[in-house]
Amino acid sequence: MATKDELRQLSKAELYERATEQDLPGRSKMSRQELINALSRTGGRRKMARDAGGRWRHPARLHRARTDLSPTDVPGIATSP
Repeated sequence: MATKDELRQLSKAELYERATEQDLPGRSKMSRQELINALSRTGGRRKMARDAGGRWRHPARLHRARTDLSPTDVPGIATSP
């Protein structure tokens, strides 16, 4: 995570690029200072990563609600019980 001092050294275009990487909502309307504030608050929580299928996923979306089940325990939509 970059500190505010490190972010202040970047241009608005560089800040916008980082905001795009972190998928910050409202970034296109933010001023340079607003981008600095938003990027310093995120702390990396919005970072995206590719899953096994190559799709971009947010780490929070990988949360499994039922930890007692694995993906192979759940029947597919097309299969009947």
